[in-house]
Amino acid sequence: MLCSVGHVYGQTNLFDTPHRSSYAQHLYNNGLYELAIPEYLQVLQTDTSRQNMLLLMQCYRFAHQAPKAKQWADRHFKHKPMPHPICNEYAIGLAETGLYDTLAAAHFWANPADTSATNQLKISGLLFKEQYQKAQQQAATKAAFAPYQAIAAEGLRLKSKKVWVARGLSVLVPGAGKVYAGQWKDGLITLVTVGVMGWQAQRGFAAKGTRSIYGWITGTMGFGYYLGGIYGAGRAARVRNARLHQPIKEKTLQILREKIEVRP
Repeated sequence: MLCSVGHVYGQTNLFDTPHRSSYAQHLYNNGLYELAIPEYLQVLQTDTSRQNMLLLMQCYRFAHQAPKAKQWADRHFKHKPMPHPICNEYAIGLAETGLYDTLAAAHFWANPADTSATNQLKISGLLFKEQYQKAQQQAATKAAFAPYQAIAAEGLRLKSKKVWVARGLSVLVPGAGKVYAGQWKDGLITLVTVGVMGWQAQRGFAAKGTRSIYGWITGTMGFGYYLGGIYGAGRAARVRNARLHQPIKEKTLQILREKIEVRP
């Protein structure tokens, strides 16, 4: 019995920090990022090295949980500066989650004196927000920003659809706004549906006047569809613009990753 007890207590502790860290690294290397997250959280309770923090944030991002990486970083570095390379990973996470204003502010950057890096983040933020004219002007100040200048020029050539124009057209002619936004089939369906409902409502009111239940039902349905078409036209314009500008955002994000991403 004494030998058995001694054997048990003599075994290696598989749950200590070094073993957890090795296991977390194994999961990371094999692309099992979601499983690695809780392991790194446990490791960071006793070993707060920059590498472990970076690996945790990258696991969050690779597992498509970038907002959680931001939450963890904001909580952990609430009262202290964010060190390099954690700030690099933080910046990429901001870009991927659409927090472009925070990215452009660059207040989290480890070395505020590094004006080249902070300007790069600001230009990226402008490109993400589709402010191509401003981005082009800032990118022209330094030769190193030439790739951003080319992307800004590409963005300026894009022809976006105006939401207010799409809605205004739908007010005048049902479905016209969707046609303007490129959704021809939806626009024609809206026009036909509103037209048929209006015609049915007119028939009902012509037969029985304002007492026509059929006229009120079809008229209300047609008017509701008409209002929905106005809203849908604005949404269609926004969706089209988002698809149009998505390649610009992807190119900007790719450059940002190439310049600041750090892999352990």
